[in-house]
Amino acid sequence: MGEIKKRMKDRLDAFSDAIIAIIITVMVLELPIEKIGGSVDYLVLFRAIGIYAVSFCFVGNLWYQHAQVFNDTERVANKTVVMDLIFLFFMSLVPTFTKLMTDDTSKITVMLYGTLSLILLVVFRIIVSQIAEVKYSKHSKQHEVFNYIFARNFNYSIAAYVILIVLAFFFPRIALVLFIIIPIWSFVENSHEHGTLSLATRGMEEGRIQVPESVKNLSPDQKKALRAKLASTIKASRGAKDESQKREIWSQFAEWAADQR
Repeated sequence: MGEIKKRMKDRLDAFSDAIIAIIITVMVLELPIEKIGGSVDYLVLFRAIGIYAVSFCFVGNLWYQHAQVFNDTERVANKTVVMDLIFLFFMSLVPTFTKLMTDDTSKITVMLYGTLSLILLVVFRIIVSQIAEVKYSKHSKQHEVFNYIFARNFNYSIAAYVILIVLAFFFPRIALVLFIIIPIWSFVENSHEHGTLSLATRGMEEGRIQVPESVKNLSPDQKKALRAKLASTIKASRGAKDESQKREIWSQFAEWAADQR
């Protein structure tokens, strides 16, 4: 599998950032400023700002996750470049679909917006998986931990958008309000999960963390226990007074993890 070197990866990342910045700019320029009898119709304006906020949170969250993922790797596969361009193509449609909802907030327009959001999440999930595949090509266990810690929020978001698309058929305005909650929740969760993943990966590389042989073969209860134990261990490690105490904390985690095999 061919790979793009760091310089090209950086250019792709910069290109993506530029496109996303343009998308947000176009969205705000599309805000309607209507005048009735010489006065601005503030009701229409504030309603449009609310719809713009939905798209802004969604695009901003994807930008944040996109930046995190690309900053964590020095190279990407050729197929990832193609998927990233597909991702940017669908994202460039966000201003158009946002304007449709601004002009006519109906079940059709809200469902179309939800469908576009769902497509973007699925494509981005593929990009994340491809980057992880390259990054952890020689560390299959770390790849499993990545999928367990980082990818599950994507799955929750995808399921939530499917539910909201169905809800939009019956209650479009309620679904529109809920569309703003998912990216905010995702932003908070992924920022936390990303920190956990980075520390866990570093710990495995340094030999401080030993996880069960196959995370994917653990039962749901064992996975939940592993996630909680890892989070508490990282928190305790951060508060350690010195290196010896930190080593003791990770040693206790290693002993606990060994019992889970």
